[in-house]
Amino acid sequence: MSSKDWILLAGMLVACGCRATHPSYCAMEFCTPSPTRPARAAPGDYACQQITDCKVCDEPSANGALEPTPDHSIRVAPVSVALHEDSGSVQPVVTVAAMEPEEIGYLRLREVIESVYASFPALEAARSEAEIAAGKETSALGEFDFKVKAESMSAPMGYYKNYRNQLKLEQGLFPGGNVFGQYRSGDGNFPVWYGERETNEGGEFKLGLISPLLRDRAIDQRRSDLFQATLRRQQVDPMVQSQLLEYTYFAADAYWSWVAAGLSLDAQEELLRVTVERNRVYEERVREGDLAQIELIQNERLIASREAKVIEARRKLQQSAIKLSLFLRDSAGNPVLVPESARRSAFPEIQLPSTEQLASDIAEALDIRPELRELDFQQEQAKVDLAYGQNLRLPALNVVMEASKDVGAAASSKGDKTPFELEAGLLFDVPLQRRKADGKIREAEGKLNQIAAKRRFTENKVTIQVQDAMSALVNAHERLGRAQENHRGILAMVVGMAFFLANDTLVKLAGADLPTGQLICLRGLMACTLLLLMCA
Repeated sequence: MSSKDWILLAGMLVACGCRATHPSYCAMEFCTPSPTRPARAAPGDYACQQITDCKVCDEPSANGALEPTPDHSIRVAPVSVALHEDSGSVQPVVTVAAMEPEEIGYLRLREVIESVYASFPALEAARSEAEIAAGKETSALGEFDFKVKAESMSAPMGYYKNYRNQLKLEQGLFPGGNVFGQYRSGDGNFPVWYGERETNEGGEFKLGLISPLLRDRAIDQRRSDLFQATLRRQQVDPMVQSQLLEYTYFAADAYWSWVAAGLSLDAQEELLRVTVERNRVYEERVREGDLAQIELIQNERLIASREAKVIEARRKLQQSAIKLSLFLRDSAGNPVLVPESARRSAFPEIQLPSTEQLASDIAEALDIRPELRELDFQQEQAKVDLAYGQNLRLPALNVVMEASKDVGAAASSKGDKTPFELEAGLLFDVPLQRRKADGKIREAEGKLNQIAAKRRFTENKVTIQVQDAMSALVNAHERLGRAQENHRGILAMVVGMAFFLANDTLVKLAGADLPTGQLICLRGLMACTLLLLMCA
């Protein structure tokens, strides 16, 4: 294997090591429900913490231009996926721009990550869940809408001719129950068994209240549905963050694969160029009779082999560019195929991670990973189901109060409709078997046990991922060190062979007319001199 082949191998090892060091590069905003507010907080009620410690990109300069930094660091513009209400609509906020095809000259990881944030279709589909969840929450709030009910009944023919009209305003109360106000009028002849339908000529005004005392006091079906819808809306945020982590990881992997493929193509083209230049020298030496024909044939065979490797490397570069186009998109959301002429970033310096920080890294990952926060919201939903099931086990005991007053001329000589009327009472209802409540409680407890098991597994998975990433970084650093040592050894060997050839050529030129003893002394002297120069 030639020295160029060894150098290429070392370069590929460097590429493999660098690709393993940065699984994801993004600054994003993690939003959680405020701990000072209940889970049923109003839309947009978030306490947000921002994570901006990212590497491998480019820092904008003072004039706004992007310039590479010595440590290849970046601060990706954070994208908020929290929900904000604007004129009654709930919309995710995106603050990055997409890449245009004509802008590709020096492609950085920053542009790829921003393109994922701005126009990646799968991420847009995930963000649409916010609209779906917000719509369900608004629908659940509809159970507390102010209601207007009206009716008009006429009986113009028959023995009892009468006319009745009614208007009722009703409002559901969040603590449970309803309050209503009503106006009605009844005019005409009514049978004695429907005497309550008749009112004075001015009609009747009524106020009423129905309030639960046991069942549906702490929670009822309306509030349960609303709490569930609010938790599902809040759960969208960690779900989108999980998608962001996954897609930015894939985008970064595709980017560095494209960079490695480009460097591999450059190395193969350089090897081919050296071989072609060497072939011209061989042809001249063969014509002069200084070199055997077989050497020229072997070099031509090597040219054909390296031409095939260049074609293979170019195919890998095109393949990686096609894969990268899945994440790099223009403003219309269409994939952008990176041209072969696009400039590529150099691999960043690899720093050996500190294994002493492994425990703190694991704790930090468990604290900010969105999968665990998503399970937290699922746990809260199961707790709401459990609370509603326990509520159904209680007997229904409701207090009812109504106050009414007729106005206007009396409808009859008795004047029985004119006095102010007040009614109050209790309504009691209890299912003896309570199977519906027991079934809901059992279902909710099963969900809580299931989520607890999922959480333990997720925590184990996150811990293993951090440990595996640390192991990969350490081993990549070791492989890179070995490759660099091998590179230095190859260079030393090449220099030594060059000195040997130079020594042999000089001895032949200078010692053509010298005796054998002097020739041996001259060869040894020149060899020592070249060795000292090489060591220096």
